[in-house]
Amino acid sequence: AKELLELYHGLKAAGTSVDERLDVLLHVKWTAKEFDCDLTRDLVDLIDREADLLNRGRSEKAMVGLRKRICTLFLQFIETPDFNP
Repeated sequence: AKELLELYHGLKAAGTSVDERLDVLLHVKWTAKEFDCDLTRDLVDLIDREADLLNRGRSEKAMVGLRKRICTLFLQFIETPDFNP
């Protein structure tokens, strides 16, 4: 549970470098991929989309909505007893 909370705070952190952000996204992705359901598939798709945009050099302002969606889905993931007993 503590590790999931740390990942959530990493997702919410602002002003991180691209490499740090990609590292957090990768950890969240591999954590979510341990379970296969609609929620985790959606989360992984959004993470892949943000990683692609980061690699293309898009600004943080262009990804505000996407980041909110990722945070919301990951929070749902954390709050689900099947994933976080």
